Parts: sequence; C-alpha cells; structure tokens
Amino acid sequence: MLPCDCVNFLAPHIQKQGTRVLTTGFKMSEQEATDKIKSIFTVTAGAVEGFSTVYNGLGTSASILANSLKQNTVKIVDHKYGQPASTFTGDTLTTVGNVYSISENTKFMTPMGLAKCAVRDKGKAMVYDHTFSSGASTSYGQLPQQPNSSRAVRKSTSGSSLDSKDKESKKDES
Repeated sequence: MLPCDCVNFLAPHIQKQGTRVLTTGFKMSEQEATDKIKSIFTVTAGAVEGFSTVYNGLGTSASILANSLKQNTVKIVDHKYGQPASTFTGDTLTTVGNVYSISENTKFMTPMGLAKCAVRDKGKAMVYDHTFSSGASTSYGQLPQQPNSSRAVRKSTSGSSLDSKDKESKKDES
C-alpha cells in the first residue's frame, strides 16, 4: 500500500472509530460525537497549518540570513582587499550555498525521503480538502502550495544578484 493510499484509507476510519468511542465511552449521541470529531479535525487542521507556517518561516529566515551574511562579507572583502577578492569571495560563498542546497535536496532522493514527501503532501491536501469542505475558517488556502518553498528561496537568493548590485554601486561611485 502506498503512503498516500494509507492516508486516504485511515482518515474515514479515524472519524468512524472516534465517533464510536465517544458514543460508547462517553454516552454521547451519534450526532454530538460526529460534531466533536469534526471539531477535532478542524483544530488539528489549524495546528498543522500553524506548524507548517512556522517551519516555512524558519527556512525562509535562514535563507535571508545566509544571503545577507554573504552580501556583507563580500562588501567587507571588497573594501579591504579590492574587487577581484570580493568577486572570488562572492563566488565561493555562492558555491557553498549551492552545495548546502544539494545536500538538503539529496535527503529526498531516498525511498524513505520520497515516501515522507508523499505522505506530507497528501496530508496537506487532506487538511486543505477538509478545511474547505467543512466550511472551517482557517487561512490554509492562502498559504503558498509549494512544499519546499524555503529551498526555492535559497536557490533564488544564492544567484548572482549581488554582483549586479555591486556593479550598479560601482558605476554610481565613478
């Protein structure tokens, strides 16, 4: 059974068995137990949404911090040692960032890594579907749907945008 099939298989059973436990164990009516389980799913959807927002924010912040560190290091080297040394430093730090991105991305190229990605993406899709089918008022639909958005930012910020900014500032100084 594929991980995605497992998630699709388990969700209705969790709802059904949760309703059964509430009706037999806590002597609730069937409707009341179903409503409680739906409320639990809504709260869980909000928790997953909050966790993913924080997780993506941390990845984006790390990317921004690394890019700022690179830019300021290049400026310091340029000031102290000149343009050729700063270009070399910028290229070296860009290479280090790219090697880090490759090492992070290779974690997903294993069978277990691919399975984890599939389960995570399917879980997000199920939360998204449940949120909008139940009429819950979470903002999950407004989040970017890119599962690896922090890596996408890291790739885009490790390019040569620094070189073009430095060239513009050099032209202004001349």
